[in-house]
Amino acid sequence: LQASIDTLIAGIKETESEMATLLKLRNKAVEEFREAVDQDTQAVELLTKALAALTAYYKKNTFLVQRKQEPDVEYTVDKDKMPDAGFSGSASRKGDSAPIIGMIEAIKVDIENEMKVTKADDAAAQKEYETQRGAMRDSVKADKETQVATETELAELQATMQDKADFQGRR
Repeated sequence: LQASIDTLIAGIKETESEMATLLKLRNKAVEEFREAVDQDTQAVELLTKALAALTAYYKKNTFLVQRKQEPDVEYTVDKDKMPDAGFSGSASRKGDSAPIIGMIEAIKVDIENEMKVTKADDAAAQKEYETQRGAMRDSVKADKETQVATETELAELQATMQDKADFQGRR
């Protein structure tokens, strides 16, 4: 019975050690999650400010705002026509702001979506941690109850053995 008790005590210590390790890992994950969310939040704020500044600049300088889409031209090969050298006119760079603003908006949306996914992943990880911790606590509780029962049984057995020894000593 003493060997059984020693095994239970070792199992309880091991489970408690695993619980401590699990808690440390979860705390580290939560810290990393919070840091990532802070960084993503700062990035979104910065991109929002950049979009506002660019939009204000391009509204102030309306000649840069939007480029008109040129209609698709079907090109043909004409032996007598000289090839176009590709020089552009003074208004050809008017719409350069649209792709830049679009890219910044896309990056901002990607970061916001990443934040949503990260938050959902963290919530799932927290739920999994709580499930594991609960199972470990139940295991420790059951082992302690078994330990107490075994120690009681051992004490009763030792008392019975002592009573028999005392009885035999009186004869």
